[in-house]
Amino acid sequence: RLGRLELVASNDVRDWRIERLVLAAPEATFSADGTWQSWAARPSISLNIKLDVSDAGKFMDRMGFPKTLRGGTAKLEGRVGWAGSPQSLDYGTLTGNLSLSAQRGQFLKADPGVAKLLGVLSLQSLASLDLRSLFSEGFAYDSIEGTAVISKGVLNTEDFRMQGAPAQVSMKGSVDLAKETQNLHMRVVPALGGGASTLTAVALANPALVLLLPIINKILKDPLGQIFALEYDVTGNWNDPKVQRTKVDAPAAQSAAQ
Repeated sequence: RLGRLELVASNDVRDWRIERLVLAAPEATFSADGTWQSWAARPSISLNIKLDVSDAGKFMDRMGFPKTLRGGTAKLEGRVGWAGSPQSLDYGTLTGNLSLSAQRGQFLKADPGVAKLLGVLSLQSLASLDLRSLFSEGFAYDSIEGTAVISKGVLNTEDFRMQGAPAQVSMKGSVDLAKETQNLHMRVVPALGGGASTLTAVALANPALVLLLPIINKILKDPLGQIFALEYDVTGNWNDPKVQRTKVDAPAAQSAAQ
């Protein structure tokens, strides 16, 4: 069900050297190499990993998360390590760094309990708040970029960004992979034009500007997205994320307009 497995490893003194580990399916290939210290009082493994995905939607279906994504390509790579054996990932001791790059896919509406962390990244929780018109049908993205550092199972990121036709979304904060909780700050910058979704987003921020939007947008060369940015704190667990609107810093918005 998971694809074709290849493994080449050799015993070097007391360590196992994993020269080649590949798990390949039609829509994705996972590869890794590294070292397993199986002899130590506390065995540990350290791996360089790389995941190339040609169809993210089908890959998530295969991994047991059906109908959470549609299409898209992705690449995840980095170096990770944990206490224990290769076949049993221990989130509590997981350490390392990762980088993610993804293009042209769409998050689908799914039960957060099934979608896990994807339920947070899909912005479904925002669909019941200020940005219903932008995200109620699932966020379609052109690109996703980000890096993260993991320490004892807690993933920290400062530069996670998603770019799509409805909006540009940035996140920073931490995710506890073992406890399945998050403490994230999210900034959503609507892509402003003359469409109905644009007018809805602007009306939420300042209804008086709806009639002036086309003129202002043309004169100022589209700085309005920054002015009407919305910010949120996302906490709680993956099954039931808590989203709270936070106040956008006024000087920052004015600076963006300049």
